[in-house]
Amino acid sequence: MIAQGHTGLRLQIYKFFIYLQCYIVIIMKYAEYQKAFSAARLNKYLKACNGDFSSALTLYRHNVKLCQKFYGVLNIFEVVLRNAINNHYRTYYGDEDWIRNQLVTGGMLENHPQRAAVDKIIADLDKTGRYSNDRVVSSVTLVFGHICFPESHSLLEDNPFSTFFQQRQKVWVKE
Repeated sequence: MIAQGHTGLRLQIYKFFIYLQCYIVIIMKYAEYQKAFSAARLNKYLKACNGDFSSALTLYRHNVKLCQKFYGVLNIFEVVLRNAINNHYRTYYGDEDWIRNQLVTGGMLENHPQRAAVDKIIADLDKTGRYSNDRVVSSVTLVFGHICFPESHSLLEDNPFSTFFQQRQKVWVKE
């Protein structure tokens, strides 16, 4: 009976160490996540889960999965928006190669914050013999397109951009 008691105690101690080991693994995983993603990013999840590390990581993973669901839609929107910007300026300048031609002195893009990046994209495409305005458009970031909105081309004014979005609204929203 005493031996059985020791066995029971050993079993309880063993279970305790397994529990402790699992707890340490959760903390270590959280610490690894925290190191990789930053405390600032993960603290909001930890706070939402009342300090429960495991639940905070689960919530973070659910958020990542949710974001993955939006990726495709956002990607399509980005392509449509970039193409709308490109088509607007092709028409506005009457120039199929408006990006390259607006990088010159006095052009709209002369002092563009991403000028060096765009120059590099054009040079790389020229080097490989693959240059086209469409390839430049597909290579620049959406920030480049956003910066191409001078105040005179506000989406709120009556201009080709607002017309573009009004036309698309009929397709996107069932009347």
